[in-house]
Amino acid sequence: ALQSILSAGPELIGRKLSETNLGSPDWLKLCEGVLKGGAPVDFEFHNELTGLWHEIRLNRVSPNCLAQFFIDITPRKLSEETQSLLLREMNHRVKNIFAVINGVVALSGRSAKSVEGMTLAVQARIDAVARAHELVLPTLLNPDDPRRRATDLATLAKAVLRPFLDDDQEEATPHLVIEGPPTPIGSGAATALALVLNELGTNALKYGALSDDGGQVHLSWSVIWDWLELDWRETGGPAVEHPPARQGFGTVLADRSIIGQLRGRLIRSWDTGGLKIKITAPLEHLALA
Repeated sequence: ALQSILSAGPELIGRKLSETNLGSPDWLKLCEGVLKGGAPVDFEFHNELTGLWHEIRLNRVSPNCLAQFFIDITPRKLSEETQSLLLREMNHRVKNIFAVINGVVALSGRSAKSVEGMTLAVQARIDAVARAHELVLPTLLNPDDPRRRATDLATLAKAVLRPFLDDDQEEATPHLVIEGPPTPIGSGAATALALVLNELGTNALKYGALSDDGGQVHLSWSVIWDWLELDWRETGGPAVEHPPARQGFGTVLADRSIIGQLRGRLIRSWDTGGLKIKITAPLEHLALA
């Protein structure tokens, strides 16, 4: 029990907590307070070495003796952490949806020749936003969700980025180009990549190449040996003077999806001409994730 709770061995049995390096100063103060005052105290302790959480109850059993009871609350804390992450992600998604819809109206107005034409374009793009949103809904609470189905990268990219595509893709310089070989991906990987692509498209529309009439995003990928290499390149947009001063929640989500879930790498290059991103991931995890 000592080993699992405090990462300590049996050699510490019988020794005072103050004689070891296990108890924090706050913990020791609580012990002193209970011995002096007599009232029991409850607090939470996180062992960073084991990752376990315990609720500890201090009870005075005599003027010089203290009993400590440990209750494993790790499942509860993990559940709370998951709920907090989901709430933050939901808040982030809602903000991004409003930003995308605002950009969709502006994007549709570029090529609209009539009010009716613009209305139809906006409606079509908002429908596409809704479809893309379904792909990035978190499925942590329901891993058997039927939306977690296998697909291929081209289909996924077009579905997620459809709101940012031009009405007329035959024009000389389309604002968004998607190209790459057929690449099957599993259901979990599809969710992770959909979230990342939606984040990149949203940021390009808010701050990058898609916020400017002359801007362009080029999304391409290739398969080299057993790895996927995906490139996102923005050109023709506002000049990039320096990387963002702080890391936003969307960036954290993107990194978490690629690095944590797909065991891949995500590299950002803040070139003056536009943002460049390279994502690499093993095909094995794309298929199994």
